[in-house]
Amino acid sequence: MRNKYFLILLNIIITFLSLYFTYTLFESYKEEQKNKIAAYLDKRIKINKSFIKNAFVSIQNEIEANEKIFLQMHKEALQILRKKGKINIDVLKQILQKKYDISNIDFHLFYINENYLITESTYLNDVGFDLSLVPDARKELDRTNNDKLVHYSNTISIDIINSDVKSYSYAKVNDSYYLEMGFINHSIKSILKETMKNIQIITDKRSQLYRIEKKLDETEYYDNVLDKNTNLSKEEYIKSRTKFPTGITSDNLIINSNRKEEILKKYLDDAIVFYIPLIKKNNKYLDVMGDFVLELYIDMQYEKELKERITFYYYLFVLIHMILLIIIYFFTKKYHLSQLALEKEIKVKASVLEENRDFITLMTAHMRTPLSIIMNNFTFLEMKSSSKLHKYLLQINSAINMLKKSNDDLEYLSANSHIMYLSTSVNLSSFVQHRIEFFSSIIEVQHRELSYSFDEEVYIEINDIELERLVDNNLSNAIKYSQENSTIYIKLYKVQDVYCLSFSSKSQAIYNTKRIFEKSYQENNDAKRSLGLGLSMVKTICNKHNILYKVTYEEEMNVFKYFFKVSRNNKPKL
Repeated sequence: MRNKYFLILLNIIITFLSLYFTYTLFESYKEEQKNKIAAYLDKRIKINKSFIKNAFVSIQNEIEANEKIFLQMHKEALQILRKKGKINIDVLKQILQKKYDISNIDFHLFYINENYLITESTYLNDVGFDLSLVPDARKELDRTNNDKLVHYSNTISIDIINSDVKSYSYAKVNDSYYLEMGFINHSIKSILKETMKNIQIITDKRSQLYRIEKKLDETEYYDNVLDKNTNLSKEEYIKSRTKFPTGITSDNLIINSNRKEEILKKYLDDAIVFYIPLIKKNNKYLDVMGDFVLELYIDMQYEKELKERITFYYYLFVLIHMILLIIIYFFTKKYHLSQLALEKEIKVKASVLEENRDFITLMTAHMRTPLSIIMNNFTFLEMKSSSKLHKYLLQINSAINMLKKSNDDLEYLSANSHIMYLSTSVNLSSFVQHRIEFFSSIIEVQHRELSYSFDEEVYIEINDIELERLVDNNLSNAIKYSQENSTIYIKLYKVQDVYCLSFSSKSQAIYNTKRIFEKSYQENNDAKRSLGLGLSMVKTICNKHNILYKVTYEEEMNVFKYFFKVSRNNKPKL
């Protein structure tokens, strides 16, 4: 049950962490894309803003280059009028055109009465226009009214009807009228048009340049600087424009961006529109009639499609993820059920194993006392019996010793899992000799000979019960599987800094020397039957005490070798 809740909790945690990680990744990616788009838009705004400003710088250079000749032409016209009187304005223009050869530049003449109203003009759309409504024109007319000189205005004008870029000069002819000249540089208009065309190419064809003009009645209106299509006169055109009182808040983005002097924007389905205040009427480049705002469309269709794709993939991932989680839950549940079945089976087998262990422990305990009695009485019987019974008594003693050895093996196996066998310093030489004496009757009955040789006394750190199991199982196997009337050799000798204890017996070569130490492994099914526990027990003891072991076949003999590290002082600890 605990595993079930653990797996469910683990599944919930994995689900939460996975969805949280996915959402965080998705939000992080969106934020990154947002920053990239913001950087891209900022770069576009700066580039296009610089295009317009560079265009105005070019316009200023063009106007300054022609200022001298424009003043000269105006002075010439003023002299003619003062000398000949007021002549037909078209005739006056023809006289100036013949005298001055100015390519790519056109000009218009305007007669203005004392009320600043245009009465005659070579540009008919301006006839009847009241210049007193234009602050810049009125200022220059007032100046020339005082000093009677020609004044070239620093302010340029973009004609609200045909978008011609004009610069003006003013002079008072006499008390009844003024002469105004408007110079049209067509290359300047081309500069603005080419600039806007380039902006539309790199952004959107809907991008436009607007001029905002403030009237004397404290209202504002705006118009498209270059995109004009009207047959109205100038005065009619101005009246047709929507007026925005300066003292009243407006929701018009063109007006607001200019008033706040900050970039405003609005979102369309396929684009973002920016309203960028460019140049105020009075600026470091040149004086213009009005403030200028750039309406910049930036196509966002690709970004919109990309965002939609990313969102789609995100939800698709979440869906797939949820399906995977359902699959994981299904297999988790299946795994849990199999675990429950396995745990139940393990409990049953553990119970059986525990019962078997208890049975073995009980049986070995019950067998220990009778065996002790038999062995003690056998010793007494051996002493009292005649030599005629020696052969039979020897076989009985051999059987008793084999039974005791098997009983000791079972007792160790049943107790090993819950009893700690502590190591002590053991004299390996004398210990092996003692075990040889124990097996002497078995060796004699089985018609084997035994030869042993020890270099010196050797002390090792090991538990004596475990060492007994190691030696007894090797001696028992050597007796059991060796050929009849053969000799078993036991040697204890030094190899570099360790001591080797070897058991050699003449018999058929062991086929698989690695698996021979596995529990219940039988080399040959036709061989003498055994419990198959002895060498497995030896392996466990070797691993516990870091005893190296190996099996070789030398001179038609199977040789089991065990390598022991000696005690530091090579003597028992007191």
